[in-house]
Amino acid sequence: TGIVAAGVFVTALQDVVMNNQIAKSRKDRTFEDVQKMTPEIFAKMDEDGSGGLSKFEWVSYMLVLEGLVEQETLDGLSRIFDKLDRSKDGTISWYEVEYFQKKRAMMI
Repeated sequence: TGIVAAGVFVTALQDVVMNNQIAKSRKDRTFEDVQKMTPEIFAKMDEDGSGGLSKFEWVSYMLVLEGLVEQETLDGLSRIFDKLDRSKDGTISWYEVEYFQKKRAMMI
């Protein structure tokens, strides 16, 4: 049983080390991506054309670049947000959520 426990420990330790290396590799790669950024890439990231990157634009681009989410998923979430944001002020109030819930309940 001591050998088995040691084997389980070594396997778990390898997993921790590998996960830390992967996380560090991704972190380093993200900073490398910034160093390689061109005006064309910046413009592509700047979805609203404001000349600056919002936190949402930055995070969205990096999530897709890292392969953690598909662009189609982000587009779908944005469409849902837009439907909920009845006032079109860029935020969703509790009133807007309740309105949506009541509207959906009436359709069922």
